[in-house]
Amino acid sequence: MNGSQFLKAYENEFNVKVRTPAQDNAEQIINSILYNLFRKNPDGMAKTRTFTEIQRRLSEQRVLEPTHITDDQLLKQIGAFAEQVTQHLVAHLEDYQTYEAYSPPVELLAECNVDIGWLERAVGQVCQRPVAFSGDYSLLRYEGEGKGRYPHVDRDVYHINLLFLISREHREGHTPHDFYYYDDAGERHEERLTPGHAILFDGANTVHGRWLSDYSARTLALSFGFRPI
Repeated sequence: MNGSQFLKAYENEFNVKVRTPAQDNAEQIINSILYNLFRKNPDGMAKTRTFTEIQRRLSEQRVLEPTHITDDQLLKQIGAFAEQVTQHLVAHLEDYQTYEAYSPPVELLAECNVDIGWLERAVGQVCQRPVAFSGDYSLLRYEGEGKGRYPHVDRDVYHINLLFLISREHREGHTPHDFYYYDDAGERHEERLTPGHAILFDGANTVHGRWLSDYSARTLALSFGFRPI
C-alpha cells in the first residue's frame, strides 16, 4: 500500500502542503493523517474524503472483522494465560508505572512457562483459519485523565490482534478507556469490554483507538499479534 496517495488526498481536500517523508511508510503516514483529522474534528473525521479513501484501501486487505470471543471456557483459559504473562512482565519492569504500551522482547514470553502454540491454535479456531504468532505482544496500561489512544492502525505484526482486558476501574458517568473501531461506512463502534473478555480484529487494517479518559481511570490489557498463514 502506497502511503503517498493518502497524503495527496489530504492535501487536495484541505488545500495544504505536507512535507513528504523520506520513507513511504504507509502505517506511519496513515496514523499521522488520522491524528490530524481527529484533532481537527473528532466527530467529523469519518465524513472526510481522506478518511473514506483510507478505509476503502484498508478494507481491501482486511482479513478479519472485529470478533468477540464468546466461549466461556476458552476465555477462562486465555485469562489464565494472560495473567501468567502479565505477572511475569510486571515483575521484570522496575519502572512499570511509567509505561502505557510496553512491547517486551519475545525472550521474556519464553520465560513465562506458557504454550504459545496453544494460543495460536485457539485464535486460529476462532478465526477459522490457521495463524502464527508474530513474535510481538504488548502490555497496555492507561491510567489518569487524558490517557488513551487516538484513532490509528497497528503495525502488520498485529495483522490479527488478540486484545484481552485484564482490569478496568472507572466511575459511573465518566468516560472509561473503552476500545472503539470504525467500520467501512465510517460508523464508530464502542466495545465496552469487561475484565476477562477479549476481541479479535485486524489491527493493521482496522482504524481503532481507546477513548481518552476524563478522570483518573485505570485500564490494563494484553495484546498479542498474529499473522494468517
